[in-house]
Amino acid sequence: MWHRKTLQIEPFLDEEVEALLSAASRSHYAKRDEAILWLLLDTGMRASELCAITMADLDMTARCCKIQEGKGGKSRTVWLGSTAAKAIWNYLKSEPHEPHEPLFFNKLT
Repeated sequence: MWHRKTLQIEPFLDEEVEALLSAASRSHYAKRDEAILWLLLDTGMRASELCAITMADLDMTARCCKIQEGKGGKSRTVWLGSTAAKAIWNYLKSEPHEPHEPLFFNKLT
């Protein structure tokens, strides 16, 4: 009989999260990078899903975001915790966006 091996994803340790956030805070685009990290950590979304988010997908009043899943193109809603929402607000205050634009710009230095 064939048994499918179940892969279990291990969560980040507190020290690993602190190291990621410390690196982001030293980045040239610290507010953007901190918002990206908190959004990924808070929601568990895939990086490809994060890259596809536009401002129109984001609802900061309800603290949620509509994302397109890579598999099958279905959409789902993810909810933002207070830390992720605050990080996104801080980013958007420093980098205003139009509704049709991506939430996170790729800026080359």
